[in-house]
Amino acid sequence: MSKRTAGEAGHGVDVSEVDMDGLNKIIKEQDRVEIIIDRLAEKKLAPVYEKRRTVVSKIPKFWAMAFGQHAELFAYLQNKEDQDALGYLRDVNVIRDAQESRAFTLELHFNENPYFSDSVLRKEYRYVAPPGANSEQPDADGITPSALNFSWEDHVNPQSTTINWKDDSKNLTQKYPPKEDDDDDDAMDTEANAGSFFNLFEQEGDSHEVGIVIADDLYPNAIDYFLGRGPNGLDAWEDDEDEAEDEGDEE
Repeated sequence: MSKRTAGEAGHGVDVSEVDMDGLNKIIKEQDRVEIIIDRLAEKKLAPVYEKRRTVVSKIPKFWAMAFGQHAELFAYLQNKEDQDALGYLRDVNVIRDAQESRAFTLELHFNENPYFSDSVLRKEYRYVAPPGANSEQPDADGITPSALNFSWEDHVNPQSTTINWKDDSKNLTQKYPPKEDDDDDDAMDTEANAGSFFNLFEQEGDSHEVGIVIADDLYPNAIDYFLGRGPNGLDAWEDDEDEAEDEGDEE
């Protein structure tokens, strides 16, 4: 019987094809259960988010504060004009795709502001169904083969949109465009080179995964971030940096 080496695990253990097939089946079962749990959570949380929307609408700058307390997102809000523009944010919504809920449309709702005339900025992470997906029959739990074989890279296409800036002096994507460095292939992977936060909307794709972080972390944990206790909050980030510095000093 042929064997494969599980070298990627770092142990160099020989695994038979039968055992490898068994492991892959377990992974598929785990994926299936996680899809079921995620879909149930989305259904149960929808009315909770509506209640939250009513409550936080009475709190000035709730969403701007939540963004500012998220360490990863705050890193993309380094220029003062981005921060000021985000201060007019009054609501955030995530609309999950009916066919594949891991794809979504991100909506940022704004009050009247000096930067752009749009009341809503949208970023669609469009689901691209694989061939034959529309004819698949879901199982008893509503799971299709396409759902189990979902790949973000293959099946989601982030779209761009046009922001109606009020004038060139307020056009933040023009003032702070993404920076490209021909000498550094990783230049676009750093916050400093992302330019304005609003490039997220006017650029196709989402190489920094900012929209994904908003949808999957900030949105469900918005109250925690507003209160300064989010899982990826500034305080937690600073504590991690302090620990890393202490470990470096000990060495």
